[in-house]
Amino acid sequence: MVLLVPYLVGIPVRLGRLPVDVPEPYSPLAPDDMHLTLLYVGNLAAREAELVAAALRGVAARRVPFTVTLSGVAPLPSWRRPRYLALLVARGLEQLVSLRADVLEAVARLGVSPRDRHLHDFRPHVTFAATRARPRDVPLATLERLVRRGRTVKVDVLVAELALFDSSGGRVRPVASYSLRRR
Repeated sequence: MVLLVPYLVGIPVRLGRLPVDVPEPYSPLAPDDMHLTLLYVGNLAAREAELVAAALRGVAARRVPFTVTLSGVAPLPSWRRPRYLALLVARGLEQLVSLRADVLEAVARLGVSPRDRHLHDFRPHVTFAATRARPRDVPLATLERLVRRGRTVKVDVLVAELALFDSSGGRVRPVASYSLRRR
Protein backbone atom coordinates (compact mmCIF):
# COMPACT_ATOMS: atom_id res chain seq x y z
CA MET A 1 0.00 0.00 0.00
CA VAL A 2 1.31 3.43 -0.97
CA LEU A 3 1.05 6.07 1.74
CA LEU A 4 -0.23 9.40 0.42
CA VAL A 5 0.48 12.60 2.32
CA PRO A 6 -1.01 16.08 1.65
CA TYR A 7 1.60 18.65 0.61
CA LEU A 8 1.67 22.34 -0.12
CA VAL A 9 4.31 24.66 -1.52
CA GLY A 10 4.80 27.85 0.42
CA ILE A 11 6.99 30.43 2.03
CA PRO A 12 7.92 30.07 5.69
CA VAL A 13 6.96 33.26 7.57
CA ARG A 14 8.58 34.26 10.83
CA LEU A 15 6.52 37.06 12.32
CA GLY A 16 8.05 37.07 15.78
CA ARG A 17 5.48 38.90 17.87
CA LEU A 18 2.00 39.02 16.34
CA PRO A 19 1.08 42.53 15.16
CA VAL A 20 -2.45 42.26 16.63
CA ASP A 21 -3.90 40.74 19.77
CA VAL A 22 -5.74 37.48 19.16
CA PRO A 23 -9.25 37.67 20.64
CA GLU A 24 -11.22 34.76 22.06
CA PRO A 25 -12.45 32.33 20.79
CA TYR A 26 -9.33 32.29 18.57
CA SER A 27 -5.93 30.85 19.45
CA PRO A 28 -2.67 31.94 17.83
CA LEU A 29 -1.02 29.44 15.52
CA ALA A 30 2.35 28.06 16.53
CA PRO A 31 5.10 30.26 15.05
CA ASP A 32 6.44 27.28 13.06
CA ASP A 33 3.03 26.82 11.39
CA MET A 34 2.98 30.29 9.86
CA HIS A 35 3.48 30.32 6.13
CA LEU A 36 2.19 31.83 2.93
CA THR A 37 0.74 29.13 0.67
CA LEU A 38 1.64 29.40 -2.99
CA LEU A 39 0.06 26.13 -4.06
CA TYR A 40 -1.76 23.24 -2.43
CA VAL A 41 -0.34 20.26 -4.30
CA GLY A 42 -2.50 17.56 -2.74
CA ASN A 43 -1.80 13.97 -1.75
CA LEU A 44 1.52 12.60 -2.97
CA ALA A 45 3.48 9.40 -2.51
CA ALA A 46 6.99 9.80 -1.08
CA ARG A 47 8.67 9.52 -4.51
CA GLU A 48 6.41 12.21 -6.01
CA ALA A 49 7.16 14.49 -3.06
CA GLU A 50 10.90 14.01 -3.66
CA LEU A 51 10.45 15.00 -7.31
CA VAL A 52 8.44 18.10 -6.37
CA ALA A 53 11.11 19.05 -3.82
CA ALA A 54 13.83 18.73 -6.46
CA ALA A 55 11.78 20.90 -8.84
CA LEU A 56 11.43 23.54 -6.10
CA ARG A 57 15.20 23.58 -5.68
CA GLY A 58 15.44 24.57 -9.35
CA VAL A 59 12.80 27.29 -8.98
CA ALA A 60 14.55 28.74 -5.92
CA ALA A 61 17.90 28.80 -7.72
CA ARG A 62 16.43 31.07 -10.42
CA ARG A 63 14.75 33.56 -8.09
CA VAL A 64 16.06 36.39 -5.94
CA PRO A 65 14.68 37.31 -2.52
CA PHE A 66 12.03 40.03 -2.34
CA THR A 67 9.83 41.66 0.27
CA VAL A 68 6.08 41.50 0.66
CA THR A 69 4.08 43.76 2.95
CA LEU A 70 1.28 42.30 5.03
CA SER A 71 -1.44 44.77 5.94
CA GLY A 72 -5.00 44.26 7.03
CA VAL A 73 -6.74 41.40 8.82
CA ALA A 74 -9.46 39.20 7.33
CA PRO A 75 -11.62 36.34 8.64
CA LEU A 76 -11.26 33.22 6.49
CA PRO A 77 -12.72 31.49 4.65
CA SER A 78 -15.43 34.17 5.00
CA TRP A 79 -17.26 36.47 7.38
CA ARG A 80 -20.00 33.84 7.63
CA ARG A 81 -17.55 31.07 8.54
CA PRO A 82 -14.70 32.89 10.32
CA ARG A 83 -12.58 29.87 11.23
CA TYR A 84 -9.23 31.60 10.70
CA LEU A 85 -7.70 35.07 11.01
CA ALA A 86 -5.16 36.12 8.42
CA LEU A 87 -2.89 39.00 7.46
CA LEU A 88 -3.33 40.01 3.83
CA VAL A 89 -0.65 40.75 1.24
CA ALA A 90 -0.76 44.47 0.43
CA ARG A 91 2.50 44.82 -1.55
CA GLY A 92 4.60 42.35 -3.48
CA LEU A 93 1.64 40.54 -5.03
CA GLU A 94 3.12 40.66 -8.53
CA GLN A 95 6.30 38.93 -7.36
CA LEU A 96 4.28 36.27 -5.51
CA VAL A 97 2.15 35.64 -8.60
CA SER A 98 5.32 35.28 -10.69
CA LEU A 99 6.91 32.90 -8.18
CA ARG A 100 3.69 30.88 -8.03
CA ALA A 101 3.63 30.65 -11.84
CA ASP A 102 7.17 29.24 -11.78
CA VAL A 103 6.12 26.69 -9.15
CA LEU A 104 3.03 25.70 -11.16
CA GLU A 105 5.12 25.25 -14.29
CA ALA A 106 7.71 23.13 -12.46
CA VAL A 107 5.02 20.91 -10.91
CA ALA A 108 3.20 20.55 -14.26
CA ARG A 109 6.44 19.40 -15.94
CA LEU A 110 6.45 16.49 -13.47
CA GLY A 111 2.93 15.51 -14.50
CA VAL A 112 1.56 16.35 -11.05
CA SER A 113 -1.91 17.92 -11.08
CA PRO A 114 -2.36 20.24 -8.09
CA ARG A 115 -5.54 19.73 -6.07
CA ASP A 116 -5.71 23.42 -5.15
CA ARG A 117 -9.34 24.56 -5.15
CA HIS A 118 -8.03 28.15 -5.26
CA LEU A 119 -5.90 27.48 -8.32
CA HIS A 120 -7.53 30.29 -10.28
CA ASP A 121 -8.33 32.50 -7.28
CA PHE A 122 -4.97 33.18 -5.62
CA ARG A 123 -5.43 35.32 -2.49
CA PRO A 124 -2.14 35.18 -0.63
CA HIS A 125 -2.28 35.63 3.13
CA VAL A 126 -0.62 34.48 6.34
CA THR A 127 -2.98 32.77 8.77
CA PHE A 128 -2.10 33.65 12.36
CA ALA A 129 -5.03 32.33 14.42
CA ALA A 130 -7.74 29.68 14.33
CA THR A 131 -10.86 28.67 16.22
CA ARG A 132 -12.94 25.54 16.55
CA ALA A 133 -15.95 27.57 17.69
CA ARG A 134 -19.11 27.39 15.66
CA PRO A 135 -19.56 30.47 13.46
CA ARG A 136 -22.54 31.66 15.52
CA ASP A 137 -20.28 31.62 18.61
CA VAL A 138 -17.82 34.11 17.09
CA PRO A 139 -19.09 37.61 17.96
CA LEU A 140 -19.42 39.77 14.84
CA ALA A 141 -18.39 42.82 16.89
CA THR A 142 -15.11 41.09 17.76
CA LEU A 143 -14.35 40.46 14.09
CA GLU A 144 -15.30 43.99 13.06
CA ARG A 145 -13.06 45.49 15.76
CA LEU A 146 -10.16 43.26 14.74
CA VAL A 147 -10.54 44.12 11.04
CA ARG A 148 -10.62 47.84 11.91
CA ARG A 149 -7.44 47.52 13.99
CA GLY A 150 -5.87 45.45 11.24
CA ARG A 151 -6.02 48.39 8.84
CA THR A 152 -3.11 49.97 10.70
CA VAL A 153 -0.99 46.82 10.68
CA LYS A 154 2.02 46.83 8.38
CA VAL A 155 4.54 43.99 8.46
CA ASP A 156 7.33 43.52 5.93
CA VAL A 157 8.25 39.89 5.28
CA LEU A 158 11.39 38.88 3.41
CA VAL A 159 10.65 36.11 0.92
CA ALA A 160 13.98 34.32 0.84
CA GLU A 161 12.96 30.69 1.02
CA LEU A 162 10.68 28.26 -0.82
CA ALA A 163 9.49 25.13 0.97
CA LEU A 164 7.52 21.94 0.49
CA PHE A 165 5.31 21.38 3.53
CA ASP A 166 3.63 18.21 4.80
CA SER A 167 0.18 19.48 5.77
CA SER A 168 -1.19 16.34 7.43
CA GLY A 169 -2.74 16.36 10.87
CA GLY A 170 -3.77 20.01 10.89
CA ARG A 171 -0.20 21.32 11.07
CA VAL A 172 2.37 22.26 8.46
CA ARG A 173 5.91 20.92 8.63
CA PRO A 174 8.60 21.78 6.10
CA VAL A 175 10.07 18.64 4.55
CA ALA A 176 12.32 20.47 2.07
CA SER A 177 13.38 24.10 2.02
CA TYR A 178 15.51 26.05 -0.44
CA SER A 179 16.93 29.55 -0.21
CA LEU A 180 16.19 31.87 -3.08
CA ARG A 181 19.34 32.77 -4.99
CA ARG A 182 21.18 35.75 -3.58
CA ARG A 183 21.53 38.84 -5.76
